[in-house]
Amino acid sequence: MNKTNMNKANKSFPAKRKNVKITREIRDIIHGYVMSDGYLREGQLTVEQNSESSAFVEWLYSKLEHLTTRNGIKDVQRFDKRTNTTTYSKRFFTRRLLKGFNKMWYKASGIHKKTGKPQVNLSMLRPYLKVLAVSLAKPL
Repeated sequence: MNKTNMNKANKSFPAKRKNVKITREIRDIIHGYVMSDGYLREGQLTVEQNSESSAFVEWLYSKLEHLTTRNGIKDVQRFDKRTNTTTYSKRFFTRRLLKGFNKMWYKASGIHKKTGKPQVNLSMLRPYLKVLAVSLAKPL
């Protein structure tokens, strides 16, 4: 066995989980995050927020941990040449288990011709808009 194969054999990979259960709560969290800042690519959800929102990222990670890549939450640093500033964020990924969510959220045509970004299937918002309307109608 060569060195590369030995390293692969000794490396601890997360076990593949088949039939992962996604509860209603987890489904709602995923839909809510996709409606705000999240995006799906090939069934993988990317969660990334600025460093000031680290408590929120940690909460999301605790809820989605059984779906994650097990690499944990990583610190990300980006330099923007246009503004000459550096931004800091926290990020983690789920494993590619959410392909059904991809089909729900993005149109079959996939990529917008002009922007190159995935096209969102706005019909997915209908059930959530009803909940939002009811919650906004209730006095605090």
